[in-house]
Amino acid sequence: MITKKDKKNGLVERHVLASEGTIRKYKDAIIMGSILRDEALPSSFYDGMKHFIDSYNKELAVGKSKGIVDEKDSDALPIVLFAKICEWCLEAKNIFLWTWGILQWNLMCRPISVDPLSFHNFAMGPDCTKILFDFTKADQEGSKVLWKHIYDNTNHPHVSVNLALGCWLALRDPKFVDGDHIFLNKNSKQGSASHRYCTQLGALLGTPEKIAAIRDVMRYEHLSAYSFRKGGAVVCTSDEVDCPSFVSTARRGEWSQGKIFDAYFQWAAAGDCFVGRVVRGVSPQESDFAALPPHWDVADDSAMDNPDISRAMKICFKNILKVHEHTMQGPLLLYLASIVFHSEWLQRHDILKNIPILTDQALLLKLKKLVTLEPTKNMPCAHGVPSFVRTNDLIQKNTEGIEIIIQMLKQLVPNVADAVETALEQRNVDSGIMTINVLEDRLFSLRRDVVKEVSDIMVRQGSHYASTANTCRTGGDSDTINNESTLEDVIKDTGMTGSIKYCPFAYDGKFWHVPKDYSFSSKLVTPVLGWRLWLCGNSGFTDENGRVRPILPYRKIRPSRIPKGAARQLVTAWRPLFFMMEQGLVDAGISIPSDVSQISDGFLDDTYLKGVEYVKSRASYIWDMQTTSAVESLSISYWSKLVSPSEIKKRGNESDKSKLEQEGRGDGRSGKRHKYKRL
Repeated sequence: MITKKDKKNGLVERHVLASEGTIRKYKDAIIMGSILRDEALPSSFYDGMKHFIDSYNKELAVGKSKGIVDEKDSDALPIVLFAKICEWCLEAKNIFLWTWGILQWNLMCRPISVDPLSFHNFAMGPDCTKILFDFTKADQEGSKVLWKHIYDNTNHPHVSVNLALGCWLALRDPKFVDGDHIFLNKNSKQGSASHRYCTQLGALLGTPEKIAAIRDVMRYEHLSAYSFRKGGAVVCTSDEVDCPSFVSTARRGEWSQGKIFDAYFQWAAAGDCFVGRVVRGVSPQESDFAALPPHWDVADDSAMDNPDISRAMKICFKNILKVHEHTMQGPLLLYLASIVFHSEWLQRHDILKNIPILTDQALLLKLKKLVTLEPTKNMPCAHGVPSFVRTNDLIQKNTEGIEIIIQMLKQLVPNVADAVETALEQRNVDSGIMTINVLEDRLFSLRRDVVKEVSDIMVRQGSHYASTANTCRTGGDSDTINNESTLEDVIKDTGMTGSIKYCPFAYDGKFWHVPKDYSFSSKLVTPVLGWRLWLCGNSGFTDENGRVRPILPYRKIRPSRIPKGAARQLVTAWRPLFFMMEQGLVDAGISIPSDVSQISDGFLDDTYLKGVEYVKSRASYIWDMQTTSAVESLSISYWSKLVSPSEIKKRGNESDKSKLEQEGRGDGRSGKRHKYKRL
């Protein structure tokens, strides 16, 4: 019996019954205490406890009918709601929640088990990645932990575990210079990442709209981070008739089956593969249950021998590969393939479009030709697929073939009639008789020739820009183009040359440098990635129609040519830092090529280091505040704040302040502002 205060009636106390799970935990605590003290409990304890639990369960059944049971157990999360929560995470631009939730669902584990995951826990499987915990709640010594096979859901990118991990690691790569944990921040206590996850999940799902949506499918009060673990188990045990064995499911979910089962049913890798394929959200009855994940089809023995793949790996995961190449090369290759395969989907999300590889359209196009879902020599077949799945697939193919034959037989008689009619029609044509069908064919042929000729003329005269202007005149909010913002002016503003063609965006009666809803978000943009966008732009940007529309290098974008909200982001979060870094290149006598295709990765690395050194000479206090690795992982908006004149006057040393005074920016509002030289 538990005494609780009634929230509705103020200080009035009411007595409620503890749940069955709470009583069980009390019993387990007593037994564990006896083990730690090395003192055996008397047999009367077990007999009395059994009698007490039997009696208590009867009382509990009556208490449930009266509503006086203190139930805190989490309900299983339905897979439909799990997919919806993943979409909500992306809408909230919370990639941390998105990645953690998908990984926990596939691992079927407690949140605290995800908290300490490090790179040494990962390994490459035959057609998947594998994760091995160091220890679990029930196995603190880690003597009975087993590999968990993690399979990808390629058809639904918002629940794809390979894609989520790839995005998370690529965007956080600078933070892994001297760090080993996937989610746990450096120098943080174990469990802090799990606490942050549970807190943010509660905040995300606590709005009235989401509470109403959740109550459509489950009890909101019984939804917690532990619901993800139970939800995966429900998918594996009750959603299909041909579900994985209970033993494999229990082993993956870390549920004890008794001493005998726990001792003798450990080595069940094939069963865990089947569980991994089911829990990802693909039914064994679906034709693509045995589908392979996106992977590389190369002639070389190793995908890293391909220069384009090797370059992409260094762009996205440079710091991880420096320290953990021996364990993470295989999984990272799989994650990179998933990023390339889903690149168009990623471009539609502001929080994900800043992944480094997505900003290089030329390299991205080369990589797309190397990604496949078909069997290759390095991934010849799918594993963890029961024989009945392959049999069902064969039956389905035979059924489809029979249906095609039936349809052909049904169309045989009409086809004969059509053939006779066609023969008669041809005879009339040969005789010179003009029929309706002949006239329609001649007109259609004439129309096709005219359309082709007009299209060829538009291509020769630059139809790409003409179509943009026409879109603005017919589809924009205004029916006329502002004479002060002509197409020629906008093109001239860019000052860009080279193979990449930058086409202005037309809307609201004007031409602009970026799309209408384009965001210069700096939340997850580190200085390394920001420098690439600053010099090279985003050549891989894809609009809502799936067309590739390269974005100018951010240094060439004029605030007057972009919407006010985006201009504010560019001016406050990007320009202060990168204008200062550009000044460092000016002092070093380095010029930036106007042709983006001439900017190599080596040039980006060298100029980035010179720019950072210049910032360090102007605002050295930033490095006094944190370590070098911590400084380079800061967002660029925070960098821009730290290099502002007010911060230099507040935190800088005498050398920093004197250089600021020499620029005429050290006396508040008076004095002429220094303008960094444009390269």
